[in-house]
Amino acid sequence: MRAVICAAVAVLLTAWVATPVYSPAKTEESAEAKRLPSLQDYEKQLTAICASACRSIVQIEAHYPTRCFDERGREVRPDSPEKKFTIRPPCRVASGFLVTDKGHIVTLTGGVEAAERIVVRPSTGEAEYEAQIVGTDRETGIAVIKIDGGDFKPVRFGKSSELRRGCVVASVGNPFGLRATASFGTVSGLNRAIRTGTMLYTGLIQCTAPAYPGDSGGLIVNSSGEAVGIVISTYRSAAEGLRAQLKGALSVLENYQALTDPKRGGGMSDEEFIKEFRRRLATMTERQKEIVKSLRMLEADPLSYRMVGNTETLNFAIPIDAVTGVIDQLIKTGKVVRPLFGLKIREIDDEYRGLFGLQKGEGMLVEGVISGGPADKAGIRKKDIIVAIDGRKVSTLPGVKEILAEHKPGDKVSMTLIRGEGRGEKIEVEITLGTR
Repeated sequence: MRAVICAAVAVLLTAWVATPVYSPAKTEESAEAKRLPSLQDYEKQLTAICASACRSIVQIEAHYPTRCFDERGREVRPDSPEKKFTIRPPCRVASGFLVTDKGHIVTLTGGVEAAERIVVRPSTGEAEYEAQIVGTDRETGIAVIKIDGGDFKPVRFGKSSELRRGCVVASVGNPFGLRATASFGTVSGLNRAIRTGTMLYTGLIQCTAPAYPGDSGGLIVNSSGEAVGIVISTYRSAAEGLRAQLKGALSVLENYQALTDPKRGGGMSDEEFIKEFRRRLATMTERQKEIVKSLRMLEADPLSYRMVGNTETLNFAIPIDAVTGVIDQLIKTGKVVRPLFGLKIREIDDEYRGLFGLQKGEGMLVEGVISGGPADKAGIRKKDIIVAIDGRKVSTLPGVKEILAEHKPGDKVSMTLIRGEGRGEKIEVEITLGTR
């Protein structure tokens, strides 16, 4: 009997030892973790995005004609006896992307305008193509060029209106001439406004995907590899941008190196550069004076002067939705025809809105009406408040431009107004858009 009891106890002890002290329950969190994609799956998605975008990206090399100047810095003809300096501007390397299988390429006007020769290199292979300008649009800064004779893979267009802060995007371009370089980041801001040179851009996408010199005109693509933006700028400190423009303006002056080279006693500050530039303004040609305008714009922009340090990760892009119509028109006709309201409008603050019982996000003030224009014919008056266009509330200039970009000349557009004078009554008018 004792032997039987001992055997039973031994069996129980063995079972107890074999049973783990703690057995974790399969919680909802661990089940959710199992459903998360693996790092390999994520890597495959990123690889697919790069493959889709890189096949459409191209490198653009713009070559410019030689310029000649006399000893006072005035531009002269190459055969002029007064020729003192000869400058061969360096070629400019930028990015672009294929939008049709016939070789149409979208880039920025700054990368190709005034070029004597344009060379395009696709992202794959060593082939080179001579490109011709199809058309440019100064208002958006977009240019379309064309190459012939290849097997071209155009990019797929997405919807930039679907982007939100935090969306994963990739920047694809040719930084420093390194072809088809891709980097990833997220959308960090929307509807940004910046000034680059003499161009004021509004409604921009801001993202953390790095961009560098040579990336301008490149792509911002979404997680499906679709184009949602066109890279226009890596926003640097005002000091750096100002110095770059001043270098170009002063390059024809004999003692330029003495002013900028610390080894030769130079190394002026930006403020000293501006003073020296203005002192020599009288010796510069009318063409060079255009550079001064952009410098004054930078001076008048306090934000630019406060931005210091390394800001290279501030990458801005034009939303693709804002230029799809421009690209189509440039490809078809080489020019852009835009609809016209015939109004001068501006944004208003919340205090002004309160006078008319408007909520935040409502209202644009009519500052002027073009006599005989579409708005004038529709009965719109100065000091009226525009509440909505086509039933969509408006309160910013980019918002109005976005609605206008969806139409063509001759379209009829409804507008909700509050009379700025009188009893402040709300009225509805219909405008037949003009052409500009």
